[in-house]
Amino acid sequence: TFATLLLELAGPILVLTPFLCRYFRTPVALSFIGFHFGLFVTLHLGPFPWTCMAAWTMVFPASFWDYFKNISFAPFVKIGEVFKKNQWRGEIPRWQFPPLFEGSAAVFIFLMFFWNLSHHEWFAYQRTETFRVIMNVTELYQKWNMFAPYPRKDDGWYVIEAQLFNGKTVNPMAKNFTYTLDKPHDVAGTYKNSMWRKYLTNSWLKQNHKYRVYFGRYLCRQWNRKVQEQNDKINTIKIYYMLEMTPAPGQAAEPTKKELLWRHYCFDKPQDWDE
Repeated sequence: TFATLLLELAGPILVLTPFLCRYFRTPVALSFIGFHFGLFVTLHLGPFPWTCMAAWTMVFPASFWDYFKNISFAPFVKIGEVFKKNQWRGEIPRWQFPPLFEGSAAVFIFLMFFWNLSHHEWFAYQRTETFRVIMNVTELYQKWNMFAPYPRKDDGWYVIEAQLFNGKTVNPMAKNFTYTLDKPHDVAGTYKNSMWRKYLTNSWLKQNHKYRVYFGRYLCRQWNRKVQEQNDKINTIKIYYMLEMTPAPGQAAEPTKKELLWRHYCFDKPQDWDE
């Protein structure tokens, strides 16, 4: 919502403000922790929300932890003492980097900012090959465009068509191994965890097609090692992605497309195998 945009715009400014830290940092940190907790209860994001919530605890000022002095919950008090001990209180740092190091850091920050600006059409600049090499070598080729300018419009679910030697068709990834093209009631629940979801979501992208062969090998290996009879082993596998495109507001949705991503032979590929 617009409240999220306001928080993301004002939050970093208030956190980095060197004045009235105890009045700014605590509410901002609590707001972002609440924001990420909201992501946790509404989206499947794996450890991402918890990692972000833990990171925001470092923003709390020392005065925040002072409120918990009289609490008998020892672990919490101990954590608070660690943060207080390492809280910067305005004294001169024990080590100061030479001007050359600080200047280099400033140049890299500028290059990152300029690199991101060059992604916008309204910024009339064509990145040169030299500029690309510098950003690639220094690992500064970042893009600050998460879900921007809009989320992905392609969505769907995987269907694995595995043919056994006995002629049966199964889906080794589905519940009860039932093969069907019907959309699952809970698409996110078809993945084992957030890492599997990320892996398979990226495998759908054309630039990652070379990783599909390893997924095919995995499916063959996981199934065939569990069965003894040759007729119950998987012979061939077809990996489909049931593509659903998100329509524009007010427009009807397009029919689901059955996209063949990969064909895999679990044993020796025959001479007449159609590529």
